[in-house]
Amino acid sequence: MKIGVLVTGDSADEIAQKFGRYPEQFKALFNPFEKDIEWVAYTVHLNDFPQSATECDAWIISGSKHGVYDNFPWMIKLADFIRDIVAAKKRLVGICFGHQIIAHALGGEVIKVKKGFGIGVHEYKIVIPSAITHLAKGDLFDLTIKRDFKIQVIHGDQVVKLPDSAEIIATSEWCEFAGLYYPEGVLTFQSHPEFNADFMKHLLAYKWRLNDEWVDEKVLAHALENIEQPIDSQSIAHLLINFLTEK
Repeated sequence: MKIGVLVTGDSADEIAQKFGRYPEQFKALFNPFEKDIEWVAYTVHLNDFPQSATECDAWIISGSKHGVYDNFPWMIKLADFIRDIVAAKKRLVGICFGHQIIAHALGGEVIKVKKGFGIGVHEYKIVIPSAITHLAKGDLFDLTIKRDFKIQVIHGDQVVKLPDSAEIIATSEWCEFAGLYYPEGVLTFQSHPEFNADFMKHLLAYKWRLNDEWVDEKVLAHALENIEQPIDSQSIAHLLINFLTEK
């Protein structure tokens, strides 16, 4: 099976050298599930796009430092391509920026929220839709019996208006629309299952060195105090890879 990673941003070189770039992080996240997958990366933020939505069997859209509202030409092209994927009935997963631009492309709204950045480990309530309950079950990870999950996040933008077909599957007081399921074959999360504590510590330190005003210092300190706590990234990854690879 061939899964296309639509890369919408890049890590700084000093971080990428230690942790890999987004496609490598996704591969590492999904490797434990031993699926037979050929991964193909497209740097769409550099205008490297697939020829068609049928070029891969399923698709995943990465995070990005950019905001959907920046409306760069590659974002307009990506929104069109998202609609092509849906029309071609190919499975699609969105992570962070991917979550946001999919909502935008399908009729939702994304804004930079006034309350600032959410960073570190956040907790969400979760409800798995009946249509994909079978994909959330397993011997090691069964999301159907969990009522909440914890995971790493870093975002200042949020989906604030849902597309008509979107169903909320994860939510919190901080982020109401944190996980969405679309019957068209789309599954998205605002959080980052591919990020671990070590990566987050390096990323937050790097961003703080560049600009010590991007997030409130107290918010940063609180995030760092709790960043090592156990998270449920493998449970979410289990659902995502099952979703992407289901025939």
